[in-house]
Amino acid sequence: MTEKTLDRKYQDFFRSLCWEFGIVCEICGAKMEVIHHFIPKAQSKNLRYDVENFIPVCGKCHYLFHKRASVPNGIIALKRGEDWLLRIKKKGQIHIAKTKRWLIAQEKALNRLDKSVDDYRNLKHF
Repeated sequence: MTEKTLDRKYQDFFRSLCWEFGIVCEICGAKMEVIHHFIPKAQSKNLRYDVENFIPVCGKCHYLFHKRASVPNGIIALKRGEDWLLRIKKKGQIHIAKTKRWLIAQEKALNRLDKSVDDYRNLKHF
């Protein structure tokens, strides 16, 4: 599987979860449309698939992240707190080489997440 394909699978997986469980834009409360990476993917391969780095946002707020990043970044940092911010920044400093083995490990992690969510859905129906 290529990195681009895996990125799309993660986006689709988390977008469907957010819709299913009613998660909204973390900035304005509108319908969530995109998973934004607080620490950009290009800056930290380690955080590329880290759930703590995912910010559910609507299209309008996602645009703001890329045009006026200091405003939405500040809102997220305030909402999630200093502990989260320090943890995510520390994780972002860890450098990992993207190899075929790394991509396979990320794909397996996504499959485990998917199975866990399926298990939760099955429990929810009892």
